Amino acid sequence: MKTRNIPLLAALAAAMLLSGCETLGFGKKNNDDEIIPTVTKKKADYGQAYKDYVELGAQYLQMGRYDLAEPKLQRAIEIDSHPPEAWNILAVLYEEKRDIASGNQIYQKLIHSHPEYLLGYTNYATFLCKFDRDSEMQALLGQMRGRNAEFKTAASIAEGNCMERRGQSGAAENAYKQAIAANPQAEGALLPLAQISLQKGDYAGALRYLRVVHTYVGYSPESVKLGIEAARKSGDTRMEEELVRVMRGNYKSTPEAKSLGI
Repeated sequence: MKTRNIPLLAALAAAMLLSGCETLGFGKKNNDDEIIPTVTKKKADYGQAYKDYVELGAQYLQMGRYDLAEPKLQRAIEIDSHPPEAWNILAVLYEEKRDIASGNQIYQKLIHSHPEYLLGYTNYATFLCKFDRDSEMQALLGQMRGRNAEFKTAASIAEGNCMERRGQSGAAENAYKQAIAANPQAEGALLPLAQISLQKGDYAGALRYLRVVHTYVGYSPESVKLGIEAARKSGDTRMEEELVRVMRGNYKSTPEAKSLGI
């Protein structure tokens, strides 16, 4: 299982583009294929400008163009240093560049200035795990567990992701079970638990976790693929046929469908 889905960052930024008056447009490209925002002559709308620069920074990060992403995110922060999104994506950029000192500094600033911004905490936990800063990670998870149910659930999922990243499936399973004890519908724990159950040969267990996901969260290419694999190995032809229909009807062009020969 992946500990972070980088395209999520682009989706985060794209979701912010909900403003009325636009001051920036995505204009011409220069010789480095950099998109140059164009500024209109209308009354300045710095909120929209901020959002546009964040979206560009996220897109460049997704493309691996850190040289172009960083100045866009820095420009967003110059326009408005308060919102957390640009800081969060900038921290992820430093993480991807393996600039540990800068990434740690930005994450610390982010969680202290925006203590309710859960994504900052979960990304920081991923960062600390990735660079083996275990004592700091445990301290951060402890802070999260002292908060509300949402933070507690996220802390256990983050710990599970870390343990899974390190190949410690037993510890990962325990952490994910703590997450669903706090929130029985936590997709971020249920899908990994289904995967672990499948790997252990507990096909019925995998299908139980996936039924909860499909009932309360919905289908996804990943969940349907896991369900088909578990159903095939358990001999549950009815469930297999049902999920194959879902895959063909909704996700036929996805890598998951192709990997199953659907």
